[in-house]
Amino acid sequence: MDIKLGRQLVADELFDLTLYQKLRQGADLDTQALLDELIPIETRHLGFWQDFFQVSGVTLGVGQRLKLALLVWFCRIFRGAGVSLVLEAIEINGVKKYLRVWEEYRDLPLGVLSVRFSMMSCGMRMLLFPTRSNVGCILNVSETSFSD
Repeated sequence: MDIKLGRQLVADELFDLTLYQKLRQGADLDTQALLDELIPIETRHLGFWQDFFQVSGVTLGVGQRLKLALLVWFCRIFRGAGVSLVLEAIEINGVKKYLRVWEEYRDLPLGVLSVRFSMMSCGMRMLLFPTRSNVGCILNVSETSFSD
């Protein structure tokens, strides 16, 4: 198993979870409700990758903490619209990340698990941001998942 990959996935989930927790502070009620739904999901993602790769002790590096501060600052300035943009970008990045993992490990158990996470992430985006691009995400993941 690729421990470097595992540490990266854990760090990414820790970043997402920390971002959502920080964005919740000072957010309006609608945004708080949205983040209240996302935080448990990110907590499960973090726990899953920590257990799967048996990785612990991962912390945010200096670059990640700076990126976190900039994204929180951006969201404070642009309020709900900024939060929506950031959340959608985070979810799109997550889907791309899981598809890259699947491409590398498609014939191993890790590949199957990453596709399931990708579809779950896409499904969450569809519920939260029902746009045409998110419908494409579902279709692309489904086609990629079952093409072999």
